[in-house]
Amino acid sequence: MAMTKEEKRILEIGSKKNESHSSPVPQRDPKDVLLEETIVDAIAEKGMGVHVIVRDGQVILSGSAKDRQEKALFLQTVNAIPEIKGVTNHIRIRSLQD
Repeated sequence: MAMTKEEKRILEIGSKKNESHSSPVPQRDPKDVLLEETIVDAIAEKGMGVHVIVRDGQVILSGSAKDRQEKALFLQTVNAIPEIKGVTNHIRIRSLQD
């Protein structure tokens, strides 16, 4: 069934309204994306799992470690990557009850 001119016009108006109300998604710096992937890969190689966020070369780590040695290893692994400008470490040590 073909659309009438009126139906086409309504669709056009509706799509234009959606376009004007949509907020642009901020683009991430490709360097940060690559650095984040590098960090995740380096940590995964050691069998560790933490959350990694990179913004302007600054790294934020969060998650948990089984002990102080593992927490230090997370930080050491990340600091070994030369492009990093700084690290904020929010990694917690899991208690024996976790």
